[in-house]
Amino acid sequence: MIVDDEGRLLTGLVIKETDDEIVLLPNLLKPDKVETIKKDAIEQRKVAEVSTMPTGLLDTYNVDEILDLLAFIQSASVASGKAKSQ
Repeated sequence: MIVDDEGRLLTGLVIKETDDEIVLLPNLLKPDKVETIKKDAIEQRKVAEVSTMPTGLLDTYNVDEILDLLAFIQSASVASGKAKSQ
């Protein structure tokens, strides 16, 4: 979670970080839509305490859909270079 110097609240997966900026992917379903934030424009940054997934969402899925969701999340981690080799 990032709050910038304009008061905007930004959330998403950090897909790239340099000394000068952070690139966020706010929506995993739209990998071409990223937010680039200059570090000197960041007022606050912290890891979200809760998931951005809506509460109770898994209750509406069957086992196969849950497994598909987990595979999707894992593939996003691999694509962003965050996954560790096993």
